[in-house]
Amino acid sequence: MLEVDQEAQRMLRKRKRPTVVCTNCRRRKSRCDRERPCNTCTRFGNADSCVYLDSSPSSNEPQILLTSSRRSNSSKSHDFRTVSSVPDVGYQKDKTLMDLGPRYINIIPAGFYVAAKRSAVNIFSPFTDVGMEHRDPYLSFLVRFRSISIRKMMTKYKRNNTTTIIPNLPRSFMPLSTFDFDEGNYLDARAQYYFRQHKSLFNKFAKFRENDSKKFTDTNIDVKYYMPGKDVFLKHIFPFFTGYISTIVPIFDTNVLNKEIDTLYSKLETRDKLETKDFEHILYCIILLITLLTQLSIKMTKDTAWNNVFEEVLTIDTSRYVSIINHYLFGMKLLKKCTLMQLQCLLLLKLYYWCGPEDNEGTDSQYNQIFLSTIIGSAREVGVNWFCFLDDTNYSISIADKTRPSIYDMNSDAYSAIYKKIWAVILHWDRKMALVTGQECNVNKSYPFRYRDSCPSTWHVKMIEIDSLLLKVNKLLNDTPTRVDITQMRVTIDQAIDETALLREKNEITELHLNIELDWTLDLLKLSMLQCAMVSFEYDVSVILFHETAQELWDFLIYVIQKGETYFSDSGNLDPFTKFYTNRIVEIVTNKVCVLVPAFILRVSRFSSLTDSDRKSMCQFLFIVSSIYFNEFAFDNYRAFKKMFTAKLSYKILNRPTGKDPWLIILQFLVTELEMSNGVLEEECNNCTKLGDLLPQLSMLLELKTEKGSAFQAEDILTMWNKDIYPAGQYDTRFMFKVRSEQLSKFNKDKYEDRFNIFESFYEHSSSTLAEMPVATSTAADYGVLGDAGNKDSVSDTSSMTFPLAPSTVTDNLNVNFELLDEIFEPIDFVSFFK
Repeated sequence: MLEVDQEAQRMLRKRKRPTVVCTNCRRRKSRCDRERPCNTCTRFGNADSCVYLDSSPSSNEPQILLTSSRRSNSSKSHDFRTVSSVPDVGYQKDKTLMDLGPRYINIIPAGFYVAAKRSAVNIFSPFTDVGMEHRDPYLSFLVRFRSISIRKMMTKYKRNNTTTIIPNLPRSFMPLSTFDFDEGNYLDARAQYYFRQHKSLFNKFAKFRENDSKKFTDTNIDVKYYMPGKDVFLKHIFPFFTGYISTIVPIFDTNVLNKEIDTLYSKLETRDKLETKDFEHILYCIILLITLLTQLSIKMTKDTAWNNVFEEVLTIDTSRYVSIINHYLFGMKLLKKCTLMQLQCLLLLKLYYWCGPEDNEGTDSQYNQIFLSTIIGSAREVGVNWFCFLDDTNYSISIADKTRPSIYDMNSDAYSAIYKKIWAVILHWDRKMALVTGQECNVNKSYPFRYRDSCPSTWHVKMIEIDSLLLKVNKLLNDTPTRVDITQMRVTIDQAIDETALLREKNEITELHLNIELDWTLDLLKLSMLQCAMVSFEYDVSVILFHETAQELWDFLIYVIQKGETYFSDSGNLDPFTKFYTNRIVEIVTNKVCVLVPAFILRVSRFSSLTDSDRKSMCQFLFIVSSIYFNEFAFDNYRAFKKMFTAKLSYKILNRPTGKDPWLIILQFLVTELEMSNGVLEEECNNCTKLGDLLPQLSMLLELKTEKGSAFQAEDILTMWNKDIYPAGQYDTRFMFKVRSEQLSKFNKDKYEDRFNIFESFYEHSSSTLAEMPVATSTAADYGVLGDAGNKDSVSDTSSMTFPLAPSTVTDNLNVNFELLDEIFEPIDFVSFFK
């Protein structure tokens, strides 16, 4: 009884102790002078997010105490009763808490992510997969947990000489192929069938890369051999291009282009070489690109009925085309100067890089920025810029003899019209990529523009009317990424949507494939901004705003997948020959859903209203979404296939039995990993990034665990995370997160149950042979040292590094982590790493 009274007195004393630091200083662990805003936040430029949270248990519910600068923006104090009801699905235009005034968010709370590896250094834009994972601590912890697990497994395979190396595939494919090929040891006929299917895809993508890396010289290119026949090209390929593909990149006068191509074919009847001084090699590249795009369009219809109709086109061997184009465009140092035809060729290549099955832009389109900048620089060199539309009289064009196109084919007015078309397409690509990846626009100017009859009648020219709105969105995002007004961003996005609808009605814009792409791009922008807002509010302990945004993001994820199912099952009036183009933006959006759903599954324990049953529903939703994504794209798309192994591994990690919280397992495992990695000799790992540096919150967790000493219990990790590291987690008792079970139930039926599901079959079994492997010696590579930062799940050759183990502590930690991994990988995948 006395102990109960003492506990009551202790709690009573705790209730009287107010919060003495703002949420920013608490998160930074810096000194706070308790001003409103405090001087520390003012110095760091975070005055608008400087809030004091009254966390005393005597309050019935948490209150956000606004600073003087923020209070003026609010018409009334916030509490749970002011939260508007959230509609079932969709992006809200209704008035919510975020509509009460400017709301500033930090879209890079963990900073920009720069990956430095042997082959390249990349900064990942905020809307890429890596950018989203880096921003959200839950996702970044999952990625590192997954990476360490793969590393441990691959080191064991490497020691036992059982790694599977497929020629022409990158090192990052080694875990993917090794894990999957080990499944071929099963004698079950079904597993053997899966194994054969998977192996054929590995070989297919290896062939892609082999052809892409082929090196050509002027002497070893048989021009006539690789060039399509004249009759096939002029009678079948070129009419197909002008009828179905040219609207995507309306950058040619097709009559002039047809004449130029016919002339080149005639000249090659009497000789075998291209005259580079006459830029015949550029026209040759255009012919190859048009053939590539035509083949891709026909194949992506997925309708075998067209195979007989276009048999002559589909039988052309185009496997070496990209390598030949790269030789002529980049191997001959032509970027020192530019021609109009060369600029048109670069834009065609950009279209193929965007739609093609190879990984030409990188998995996260991180290489797009360099190529797009090259195109824009070339355009400026030839005079293609905003002045095309501002004043037609700004150009006095002198056309010299032997210019291609010649003065006989294109006069000054024709040149001016082509310039307008090209600039409109370049603006579209620049704005689109800025919305997709969050990168800063290359063209930082925009002008008021109204379409007039004197302008070329193309979709891109007409859509310049909303260019200033799209640029405004990008400036709001990139001018100060640590202080983005999410309210103004939402208003601008909605305005762009409304203006787009008006333009389509007024100007009779009927290019359905381009309209679909723009709609999905704006959906992707909203999806990305909602994730930015949710994580930012969570960082700042803006509890009410976090709850509202989390619910809205979850609802929007459901909406996007419902929209995607409609697209895949019935494209309506969409021409089948333009699906190769629209598929790309749908693939990106669907992939983003696969990235973001795990963030909610990991947060289930944070919301008191959610149960294990809700987690199972979310996991089932993730399985269906992943099945849709990989079955629609992984068979043809190198980028999608490359992501499948880590996606399946993440699903296995998240889909835990009742009572097993995957987030608790991840926290316990990583804290133990960091505790062990601190024993690595400094000189042995000074050439790679440490786990504690990659996950600063993890270092804070380890410090708290060390402070507790012998009083620490395994379950305390979750309490520490929710109260001390990510304090927004302790104020969720009144929030009712809605999983939307009715909507999710529509996804429960496996649409691939009657056919081969590549996501379900991939890495379906855990290898039973692993338990028979001999015990291996632990190394520094196994514990918290991540080598190749450019590829999260790649394998670095650090197995020779020794690791000094403290006998008692490390053995206990190893046993703990063995139990955690044993809960996820069944049967035992990592037995050889634990003594």
